[in-house]
Formats: sequence, structure tokens, C-alpha cells
Amino acid sequence: MTELLILRHGETFWNRERRMQGWQDSALTPAGEAQARAICRLLQANQVDWRGWRFLSSPLGRALKTADIALGALGAVELEPDLREIGMGAWEGLTIDEIALRWPASATVSDPLAWYAAAPGGEPLAHLRARAEAVLARLEGPAVLVTHGFFSRYLRGAALGLAEAELSALEDRQGVVWRIREGRMETLDACPMPADAPASSGDGSRTIGPYAP
Repeated sequence: MTELLILRHGETFWNRERRMQGWQDSALTPAGEAQARAICRLLQANQVDWRGWRFLSSPLGRALKTADIALGALGAVELEPDLREIGMGAWEGLTIDEIALRWPASATVSDPLAWYAAAPGGEPLAHLRARAEAVLARLEGPAVLVTHGFFSRYLRGAALGLAEAELSALEDRQGVVWRIREGRMETLDACPMPADAPASSGDGSRTIGPYAP
């Protein structure tokens, strides 16, 4: 497979509120824009010859804004609808705490795939695998793909040939680029955090529990 660089959009205001976005949208916070700028610097520092690369983004505003900041100096960004986040149905627009109050069983689920699959009216997980495989099948050379936290698991899984059960262990934080080449994945950290930093969903770079709103 050709080389891929995959990244999640920067932190949004709804990320900070732990509010599920799905196919809805929320603007980047100043921290989210800073993450995108840091990724821009990271990519430029790698001294890659970007000729022949494609730059694709989910059409959702938070991803497209990230792509404009992080990739705008490298080449034209194309919209790829199949890079959008999982549809969260009735949970879109609700905070994780609100979801737990209305659907108490959700608070007992520790596996991220099972938690997302439980959203009433949400997109079936099988659709995500199909979308990820469709994106990869359309690529004919190296590409940078700007997407979303949960969907990025399926995209990376499809690129690496992982079983669905292996996707739960993949991280989905912001401020990093996942490089996939020759069947291996490397994490390039544009926004390194101190080793003793507490886990937090507030800053958008680490997540508590199975949720990546």
C-alpha cells in the first residue's frame, strides 16, 4: 500500500464540553487551531516532496478548517465525504453526562466500539468499515487524510488489515499524525504532552473512557 498520513481534526468547543458531534459540527477552539498549526510545522519539517500527494478532508467544518490550516501550504485540499465521522443518531448534540442520564446502560460500557454502536439511530459500524475501504480503494498514490477520532480507527484498521476487535485499542487523540507505510504505523506527535500529564478530555488531546466526542 502507498504511504498514508492520517490525522484527526483539532479540538472543538463541543470536544471541550464532551458533547457528541457525529454529523453535526462545532468550531475549532484556539487550542484546536494551534494543534493544526503544529501539524503544519511537523509536516513541513519532514522535508517530504509533496508532488504527487493528494490532500483529502472530511467535508465537516471542523475537519476542513483543520485541513486548511495544516495542509493549505502543501497543496489543494479535496473534499472526501466518506471521511466524515460516524453518525451518532439521537446522541448527537448531547454531552456524555446527558447520554448517561437518558440511557443509563451506556455508562457501563467500556469498549468504544460497543458504546458507539449503542447510539439510537446511529450509523452501523459495518458502514464505517465499508467507507474506510472505499476511501483507500480510490487512492492511487500517497495521501494525507483529515478525518475524525472514531472513524480514524476504521481508516487505520482498514489500511493495516486489522480485525474489528483490534480497533478498540487504537488511540484517537488530536495533535498527532499517524503515518502508515509498508504495513506499519508510526505516530508523529506535533503536540507532545508531559509524561505525567493527567488524562483529560477537556484539552482535546486525551480522552477519558471510550469516548472521543
